[in-house]
Amino acid sequence: MSTPSTSVCFISSPSPAGTALEPNDAVDSRGTLPHGPPPSFLMPRCHPLEPQVTEEINGYFIEHWPFANEKAIRKFRDAGFSRVTCCYYPEALDDRIGFACRLLTLLFLIDGLQLPSPRYAITDDTPRSPGRNVI
Repeated sequence: MSTPSTSVCFISSPSPAGTALEPNDAVDSRGTLPHGPPPSFLMPRCHPLEPQVTEEINGYFIEHWPFANEKAIRKFRDAGFSRVTCCYYPEALDDRIGFACRLLTLLFLIDGLQLPSPRYAITDDTPRSPGRNVI
């Protein structure tokens, strides 16, 4: 079994002021430094009510959604739908961020449902009424 090759390049231009990078720090092909990612001007932000909103939304769906077992509940919690939504909209109004989290969580849960396809599938031999289109 061969090991994947890692290409290494070197930073040849001086680092931005205030960073700990040296001009010859080695980085891999993805731009990652051995001691962490390169500095960025973009700072991650999240809505300030994220912990409370996440707890509220997760609790609601765990109580009301028909999860199959504890593993499914753990997987739902680990997915972090509410946290991601709070990061999408860090400046949302406090009274609206909960609704956005509920909506996106519901959409992700519905998307994950697997309907029994033979019963609900629309095929060429599905009976049709005259004048009705089947999508």
